[in-house]
Amino acid sequence: MVAGSVVVVALLAGVAFFDDARWLVATQMAAPTWGIGSVVAVIYDASAAHMAVLDQVRCEPCSRVLEIGPGTGRVLPYLVARAGGPGFAHVAAIERAPAMCRALGALYGSWIDAGTLSVACRDVQLTPVPFEAQAAFDLVTWHGLLEHLEDPIEVLENIHALLAPHARIVSCGASDAARSTAVWWAKYLAQPHMDEAEHVAWFEDASYVVDGVLRSPDGLVTCVVAMPA
Repeated sequence: MVAGSVVVVALLAGVAFFDDARWLVATQMAAPTWGIGSVVAVIYDASAAHMAVLDQVRCEPCSRVLEIGPGTGRVLPYLVARAGGPGFAHVAAIERAPAMCRALGALYGSWIDAGTLSVACRDVQLTPVPFEAQAAFDLVTWHGLLEHLEDPIEVLENIHALLAPHARIVSCGASDAARSTAVWWAKYLAQPHMDEAEHVAWFEDASYVVDGVLRSPDGLVTCVVAMPA
């Protein structure tokens, strides 16, 4: 019985990692030195669920977009397409891990050269936050960020300077429901779950208005949607 369960979990892990392996090979070429955080970021991917939630968020206009902590950058092509396509919009990213920054440069170098994408290799917890001269982002998003910060309220307060008055922030993380699935144990164990009430309180304490809580169709990702007060 135990052996059978181990086999099932191993098969699920293999399926979950299959697509990740392609990205691991692609990014490894640009980032030969990997820390455990970089490896976890590749193994643990929720980009499809993240994008499914973003599809539900109204953003008009939506020509300037920022992703914080893009990791291997799987959501960036979606954001470029949503913002109007290469040459018509600007998408920015703030990434702390040097290995991931090198990978993003290798994968999306043509967009960076064309000015469609900007990548700031910096810790979002440091002040001032990058892109002050390019403020007024219409949409800011991330996955699995706030629960890892020493002072999430301070970071949210600092991000205020980057936002347009109508901006939407979509803060995503692994849901409570993810813990009850085999997929969680096969793939999602690398990240803590997202405490919805805690995230809502952080936004409110940082002078945001919470617009709602959305979930991906598979139920594995929860996102808090907020806007400047």
